[in-house]
Amino acid sequence: MIALVVLQHDLGTGMIMGAIVVAMLWYVGASWRVLGSIGLVVGIGVLGLVATSGHRMSRILGFLNPNP
Repeated sequence: MIALVVLQHDLGTGMIMGAIVVAMLWYVGASWRVLGSIGLVVGIGVLGLVATSGHRMSRILGFLNPNP
């Protein structure tokens, strides 16, 4: 489900949905190893998606430096 949202170029909603899934896994007692592995894979994926999309990169850079 999250992959379908991200494929529609809505990274923010996909990240919120992923955070909800991780919170549910933490609540039911998933190990830190599992949560860390998920975080690492998702972090690399998000960086890859941002780096390969000019629109996303310009939004991130605009947020980091609002007055060029």
